[in-house]
Amino acid sequence: MLIATSLSVASALLLSSALAAPPPVTPTPLVIGVTVAVDISPTLIPRVLAEAESIWRAAGVVIVWEREGGVEMHAPMLRVWIGGAKGLGSQEQAMPLGWIGFDEDGTPTRNIYVSHTNAQALLTMTESDRSPSRMPRAEKETLLGRAMGRALAHELGHFLLALKGHTETGLMRARRTATEFFSRDSSRFRIDAEQRAVVLSRLQPGGLLAVLLASAMPVIPGEPGTTARWTQDSAAHSRQFERD
Repeated sequence: MLIATSLSVASALLLSSALAAPPPVTPTPLVIGVTVAVDISPTLIPRVLAEAESIWRAAGVVIVWEREGGVEMHAPMLRVWIGGAKGLGSQEQAMPLGWIGFDEDGTPTRNIYVSHTNAQALLTMTESDRSPSRMPRAEKETLLGRAMGRALAHELGHFLLALKGHTETGLMRARRTATEFFSRDSSRFRIDAEQRAVVLSRLQPGGLLAVLLASAMPVIPGEPGTTARWTQDSAAHSRQFERD
């Protein structure tokens, strides 16, 4: 009887504490517009977006993708371009899979590019029993989806963390091997507890990013190679956006 009474008291205390605790605050969803080149397989893109989303979902970030599909889309707070541009490369990053723009003061812009062309080239150079051209489409797109999605998640990190530089480990590491990009194991792309706390605080209602995303209306430029160009910035992975 004593045990039962003790359990009842403990349950009541736990229920009381749960009722007294404030409800968890949901971070502001990150709405991202996605523009895809017409020559890229439509079945690849969901794999890319799902890979990037899974990395950030583990950190508590909610991402809402808005795909362009023949109708005019309202200007999103952040735009991702997926296409065939190769970037300029550098000694540190000879064949970048993705890049983001930075303003002159080091603030990340709201434009991210993911290179389908460079991802395919990297897959072709990877040691394997067979060439990508002989892989079933689903297998090839699984590998490309991982690499491009992880590159996208990294560039999103620059934006969410307002970080121009890089870290020694984790998602924001600058240099990667092909094995890391294509492996089933994504543990090397984790977001650490400190980064998670910074991002969630910025996305909380009233946080810096939440206010920015809710109020500012960005100017969305044309894709690199059409009405604008991307030029290399001083840091690996980064490009500064400039009008022609």
